[in-house]
Amino acid sequence: PSRTGLMMGMYTQRFGKYNLSRGVPIPDDKPTLAETLRDAGYMTGFVGLEKWDIGRWDQGALDRGFMVAGMHQPRVEGNEYFGGGASYIGIDGSYLTEVEGQYAVDFIEHHGNDDKPFFLYFVPLAVHIPNTEVPQKYLTRLYPDHSGEYQPRQYLRATLLALDDQIGRIRKKLEDMGIKEDTLIMFSSDNGGDPSAQH
Repeated sequence: PSRTGLMMGMYTQRFGKYNLSRGVPIPDDKPTLAETLRDAGYMTGFVGLEKWDIGRWDQGALDRGFMVAGMHQPRVEGNEYFGGGASYIGIDGSYLTEVEGQYAVDFIEHHGNDDKPFFLYFVPLAVHIPNTEVPQKYLTRLYPDHSGEYQPRQYLRATLLALDDQIGRIRKKLEDMGIKEDTLIMFSSDNGGDPSAQH
């Protein structure tokens, strides 16, 4: 519902969406944020398609105003996954959060100096759970002297660190292209504290 409210600019209860309520249609006569910005001349991009999840199966992001989308790479099967029934690890060994960050950077690089403005909706699958598939390098950065098993909260922090790095890459790209001062960045979360992460 929080993502739907953001995308629709209206209370989701107005069209029957309470809780997750998957499959509830987006009203055809109500424009999405992406449609509004597209029609105003913006290039609209979406990264994190598993987190669209706001309309009917035939009302995907590309059907409702987004012009390009970063598709997820094929992923291996895993024990700990969230969304799509696949793990965070690609069949090529890549880590989903880093792949999504690269898609975002690529979008900015391709459209940041166009004649028209851009709107990028970056909705990474992280951070939902204290996923043990986070690469060791993030755990090592946080806990260089750690020995033994990691706790769920430590995995969650490492997952957040991986996401923070991607946000840093996005901001650096904006700065390198000389468009940081002309770019509005908004952060929002659709989740509260996760009991499985010990908080």
